[in-house]
Amino acid sequence: MGLNNIDLSPGLLKELYRDMLVIGTGSNTREVSSKNESSKKVKTESKKPELTINTEQKNTVVIVSYPGKTSLPEDEKKFLTDILSACKLSMDDVAIINTEENAPDYKMLVDQYKCRNILLFGISPLSIGLPFDFPEFQVQPFQNINYLSSPPLHEMENDKIVKSKLWVCLKRIFSI
Repeated sequence: MGLNNIDLSPGLLKELYRDMLVIGTGSNTREVSSKNESSKKVKTESKKPELTINTEQKNTVVIVSYPGKTSLPEDEKKFLTDILSACKLSMDDVAIINTEENAPDYKMLVDQYKCRNILLFGISPLSIGLPFDFPEFQVQPFQNINYLSSPPLHEMENDKIVKSKLWVCLKRIFSI
């Protein structure tokens, strides 16, 4: 590994560059400021997951996959907002991770976010490094964390049966 190929985690980048971070080179350069913000976005150039870091989250991480997008599409964002509202949460209460190719490892998620719940929308449990697989709509406890796998948001949005399966699981996770 050369000096130009050091792989830094988003959490470490956040700590190293508390005030300002410049990402990219040439015309792709952009600044990410972290002063006085409760929500910050950090995107690395090397196809790593894009993280939306919320400092006031309530121990819940939501993982989605929208390749090439910097945020959720509006319909899916509204649907997720409605889901969270039903659980007495808001977008500010969760950390949302949009993976493009490489989903973050569950150990990193637990360490970085101190989460108790990880909701996977369209993401396989094996892709986050869990040592086992489990079916969709099964609340799976593992090492004091609840995992829930479900189809992608856009597939569930207009399907009442699938949404009701999700709701049963969410009621169990959030004690509603």
